[in-house]
Amino acid sequence: MASIHRRFALVSEAEKLRQRRRLGLTPNRPLGIFVGDWPRRSQGSVGCLIAAWQKLCRLPNFHGDLLVLGSGPKLNCFQRQVAAAGLQHRIRLLGYQRNVAEWLAAADVLVAPTKYEACGRKVCTKLCAAGAGGGVCLCGGGRALFGRIATAAA
Repeated sequence: MASIHRRFALVSEAEKLRQRRRLGLTPNRPLGIFVGDWPRRSQGSVGCLIAAWQKLCRLPNFHGDLLVLGSGPKLNCFQRQVAAAGLQHRIRLLGYQRNVAEWLAAADVLVAPTKYEACGRKVCTKLCAAGAGGGVCLCGGGRALFGRIATAAA
């Protein structure tokens, strides 16, 4: 059984709304979040996440926003990509943040687009133990954990 530090435990809907207001976020929109630093090797995962979210934003019934916390050598490139698509209000690249627990408390779902890191499996384990929602790409550890489920559901 995975243990979760109380700073990162699930929060009530009232606390989530309070955090969103405090952080200047829209209170009534679904909110996904990615947290991590992206060295050169894992920037492709962040780029894929941004591209996928851009596609989702084109769907008429998709109203979710994405926060990307962390930084890497391509931060400016990703910011230009989002701006060129006109999605700065839907995809916010916030750079390094010290108060990660507060941002996580405001989110509905943690998105973990890991291709190379073993972290994907750890993230999913922690989320499942906490009863939270999450998203993971079906490659690497994600395929090992969810591949058969996703294939059966498709």
